[in-house]
Amino acid sequence: MLRRMTDEALQAELDRRKAEREEVAMPQPVANPDWSMVRQMAVSHVERALLGKERNKNFDHFISAEAITTVYGADIWDTLHALRT
Repeated sequence: MLRRMTDEALQAELDRRKAEREEVAMPQPVANPDWSMVRQMAVSHVERALLGKERNKNFDHFISAEAITTVYGADIWDTLHALRT
């Protein structure tokens, strides 16, 4: 599909996407985030590791997602997913 587009059309699309992203308001961190879930996840992961129990292979993903949610609130995912379009 890209091969059929002219350089001008490609540049216009890049410019459109850049302008669209600039319109997105920067999210603000939550004033007093509750880190209890992140703490609980971290403690559980370390305890399972030290006890030799099976650990979740996707832990890095889950704890980073939980940390982002804690800092910005659950609505941050709508904002981030909107950038994919």
